[in-house]
Amino acid sequence: MCAEVTIFSDHPRWEEKELLRASKELGVKAELLNIARVALDCARTLFELSYIRCISHTKSQLLAWLLSEYSEIVVNSRHTYTICSNKAITTAMLSASGIPTPRTVVCFDRALALEKAEELGFPVVIKPVYGSWGTMVGKLSDRDSLKAVLEHKWALGSPQDQVIYLQEFVKRPPRDLRAVVVGEKVVACSARYSPPGEWRTNVALGGKSERHKLTQEEEELFLKAARVVGGGVLGIDAMESERGLLIHEINPGVEFKGVVEATRVDVAREIVSYLYSLIKK
Repeated sequence: MCAEVTIFSDHPRWEEKELLRASKELGVKAELLNIARVALDCARTLFELSYIRCISHTKSQLLAWLLSEYSEIVVNSRHTYTICSNKAITTAMLSASGIPTPRTVVCFDRALALEKAEELGFPVVIKPVYGSWGTMVGKLSDRDSLKAVLEHKWALGSPQDQVIYLQEFVKRPPRDLRAVVVGEKVVACSARYSPPGEWRTNVALGGKSERHKLTQEEEELFLKAARVVGGGVLGIDAMESERGLLIHEINPGVEFKGVVEATRVDVAREIVSYLYSLIKK
């Protein structure tokens, strides 16, 4: 029996199991493939619809490009993965399209980074351009702290570490918003609160979530941001600020367990229904 939906993963998680459960309930033929056991045959189309769920941004982006040649439909598209896998590209695309974002500077020189941080005003936030779960994201309170971090990054010697992504520290409540967008619909939204002693709100770091009821304006902003990066199935993060809602990250391989626990929305069912609708178009 050929699968209608093929889910690609490097480390199957709760979310992938939920997608298989929802597929079975909806009568959609779905298969979960560990990419360690996948060899793509360049001679023929292998898959009807490919849905990429890898943790690794590098593997996901490459798969999105390769599967565009080997599948009838790929979610998310290679265009979306290329944008969203890189925070610098995401921010540039959002800002150029009029989506409110935190003030951000990207540069490639340590001295210039120190100068631009002064212009942003301390504290500043430094992030890797690739990555999730708040890993290697730091809030730096002064010039000396930033200088030390930059020296460490340069000592690592990786070209990726020498791309400096600096962002203003936004004064906000101790939470941010995570919206799951599926196609042209925000299917669920939660407010994620920082754990004690932590300023980051990532659930992976112990942050707690509760249901958040979106205003019409907030919903429209999330949908507009999704369209800018090409749409599909996305996790979009935003911060409440004195300037209104600021979109600060878009995840093309969204983890939705925390949102489901907070909202009781069957996100997996929403995703599978959307994927199946693409096949039937």
